Amino acid sequence: MTYVRQPFRPLNDSGLDRPLVIGFVNNASDRALTSTERQFIQLLCAASREFDVRSRFFVCSEIRRSSHPKTASGEPYRDISELFSSWVDALIITGMEPRTPRLEDEPVWPRLTELLEWAECHGVPTICSCLAAHIAVLHRDRIPRSRQGAKLSDIFDCELATTSHPLALGLPPRWSIPHSRYYGIAEAPLVAEGYQVLSRSAMAGVDIFAKVTGTPFLYFQGHPEYDPDTLLREYRRDVRRFVTSERDEYPIAPQRYFDPEVEYALAALRREALKGRRDPRILDEVGDLIRGAVMPTPWDSVAQKVYANWLDFVVRPNSLSRALIPSRLDAAIAQARRSPPS
Repeated sequence: MTYVRQPFRPLNDSGLDRPLVIGFVNNASDRALTSTERQFIQLLCAASREFDVRSRFFVCSEIRRSSHPKTASGEPYRDISELFSSWVDALIITGMEPRTPRLEDEPVWPRLTELLEWAECHGVPTICSCLAAHIAVLHRDRIPRSRQGAKLSDIFDCELATTSHPLALGLPPRWSIPHSRYYGIAEAPLVAEGYQVLSRSAMAGVDIFAKVTGTPFLYFQGHPEYDPDTLLREYRRDVRRFVTSERDEYPIAPQRYFDPEVEYALAALRREALKGRRDPRILDEVGDLIRGAVMPTPWDSVAQKVYANWLDFVVRPNSLSRALIPSRLDAAIAQARRSPPS
């Protein structure tokens, strides 16, 4: 495919005298499309106080929808095919619920891998969230994801893994962040392929990681964009899916929202349900127990700082490029270490 970029004046280290254009690729389902857009855009706006940021909204036509989706402002989402002939300064690609065991069988695989190649070719800084991150590293470096024993859905303690990476500047030593996923990528294969882990969790594994080989990509396995009650809403949705026999897995309740009595009651409901009780009244009981259990978002400031660092690089790319692009000698040494002796 021939890619075309409109002749906007490029960004440079002297600053920005025009709006910063972010392409937002929303892969969420119909039910979650609006909330996903709101969460990411609110985080982007909170992090971009220094810049005038404009978003262009795209979806993959391969995702089945009840009707053509519209943005919160009422404008139609554009098909992702239009992005290849559009100008954007950077990209954000959201995740989605996995539909198949193999990533290559996901309906969005062909289009998203094409988009990732386009971004790499044109030097477009890109954020990949959750499943989009898994697609990116599998396509780019053949690093597979692995299935967790049960869905990882909780707020996990994370720690800063490096203080030298520019995208980690100003982050605290520790914070908490939501994770919500069935699959994960281990740290060892990422490091072996030149990825830099910015944060990790003892319980959830790799949290934020990055790679720069000319084009910077930033990856999230967690969800810094989440609202305080997003995990609770997902939990109730997954209980509903069990009750209606849409799924056979009854979810484990997130732990950080409840007092011990509520945790015990939710666990008891789960035990009863797994014995064969798919009673619709379970939903009412769960709803009564989790009502009012929303906590503050202890990850707000960290999420905004990471995105602010990323936006600062989008505007002033030389700062990150000089710090992180490996030399040819470094690359040759790394390749020699990976290659078996002849």
